[in-house]
Amino acid sequence: CAPPISIQLGDRELCFLVWKVNVGRVSLYLLDTNVETNTPEDRTLSARLYTAQPEERLRQLIVLGMGGVRALRTLEINPAVWHANEDHTALMMLERVQEELRSGLSLDDAIEKICASTVFTTHTPIAAGHNIIPIQIMDRYAGNFWQALRIDKEAFLEMGRHPGLEPGKFSLAALALRLSGQANAVSRLHGQVARKMWHVLWPDGPEDKVPITHVTNGVHLPTWQAPEIQQLCQKYTGVEFVEGQDNTDFWKAVLDVPDAEFWEVHQLLKTRLIRLIQERAQRRWGEGTCSPQQLVEMGSLLDPYALTIAFSRRFTEYKRPLLILSDIERLKKLVNDPLRPLQIIFAGKSHPADFASKNLLNQVCLLTKDRTFQGRISFVEDYDMSLARDLVRGVDVWLNNPRRLQEACGTSGMKASMNGVINLSVRDGWWDEGYNATNGWAIGGIQRDLLHDEDKADAAALYDLLEKEVIPLYYDRDRLGVPHRWVQVSKEAVRSVSPVFNASRMVKDYTERMYLTAGRMVPPGQEGKRPAGRVRPASRDRSKGSGGGYE
Repeated sequence: CAPPISIQLGDRELCFLVWKVNVGRVSLYLLDTNVETNTPEDRTLSARLYTAQPEERLRQLIVLGMGGVRALRTLEINPAVWHANEDHTALMMLERVQEELRSGLSLDDAIEKICASTVFTTHTPIAAGHNIIPIQIMDRYAGNFWQALRIDKEAFLEMGRHPGLEPGKFSLAALALRLSGQANAVSRLHGQVARKMWHVLWPDGPEDKVPITHVTNGVHLPTWQAPEIQQLCQKYTGVEFVEGQDNTDFWKAVLDVPDAEFWEVHQLLKTRLIRLIQERAQRRWGEGTCSPQQLVEMGSLLDPYALTIAFSRRFTEYKRPLLILSDIERLKKLVNDPLRPLQIIFAGKSHPADFASKNLLNQVCLLTKDRTFQGRISFVEDYDMSLARDLVRGVDVWLNNPRRLQEACGTSGMKASMNGVINLSVRDGWWDEGYNATNGWAIGGIQRDLLHDEDKADAAALYDLLEKEVIPLYYDRDRLGVPHRWVQVSKEAVRSVSPVFNASRMVKDYTERMYLTAGRMVPPGQEGKRPAGRVRPASRDRSKGSGGGYE
């Protein structure tokens, strides 16, 4: 823990501590505002990730962005390239501009230098996912910003405005894009959406020339893929797993695994998951904290031999958790089929301030109480990383059905495919790249235009897939109970997704396409020569007209 570091927070000084956590070979630094000299409200700033209060959120972002830079400087950590993930870190760029001004650079040259060493990643295609701060709240804290930048209030506020933004608002995403030399979305499709969304900052050129590229997300294979799956591939290649993470030849070996052997591993993982869920329910019963009805709701009657679908993610309206529940009578026929039963596991949480999402979660929980489903629809409580890991390894089908063009990437489906869990998903986010027609199912095709009734059309497509393809394929078994055609799809999911959508490939992409390029953008001694296509702050000469505030 480093000595307290101070920053200006409006009209007062705030102190924070820095804690270092060693995560393997990675150093994680945590900022802690619980310092005795701070006000009571400031001491709790770092205690909660999500808050519904805009002013409290801005104070958190000042600590994270500006305080984060000061923390690294105090620790004598001086990155060559700064990677800002989402607009939560936008104020980091302002702090660095202020540093350059104090060193003697002009504002234009300071911005040039910061742009050259900054990569910005946007993670959301939804306007509500960005930090939009009311200007009256900015007024209480941002006086220090524009004074330090040696500009007036109006010139500073222009840095966070754009055409289409509601008057009286300040966009941290717009600020971040204007102070970054490179920007990317987190999937190919999200790149298209991001360029359309932010075309307002580059209005003079065509939409496809907006300088926002994409680096598709990837997940950490050793964390999310079951060791049993990795061992199968090692067995048939003789190559160590760590060396083969993004090697397509290594993963081809999964196709050589005998179907019965692969199915045995999957059944082991599935039984482990069902037993875990049942143990959770039993533990609650033993503690006297649940009723008999709640035992059923939490999954105590789940069957390890029934086709099992999971909808497990953050509950929010655009992800449509109720889509598979939209035709109750049709669903009951599938769930209660005596020869080919279906069961569904729901798990997840909602944002504390998202009351619409809480209502969706409540509707799912109410449905689990319906006795006519025979306990085959459950909601597993206390969703965390440990439960998520067992779910992506142990269910049969991973359901993801967001409204189109609203899922930036999504990573849970990657984790599932890497374990042979088959995706049943809308072609949005990463699945638009990952789907190859033999490694899972696509709900409703690749229609990009908003349908007249998207929910109704996708619900019909989902039920059709379940009735005509998914369920028949799962229960088509040989005399030994092995569903060979199902296993072929499952193995293809492992083969096609594992080498492409892992963190090793992602980090290489960021290094080669973003970080190394950022390091070369402004050669030594050439600061001040702005890269082509960058947006620059509007002149303070108001006679030039607003033009959205940028030239």
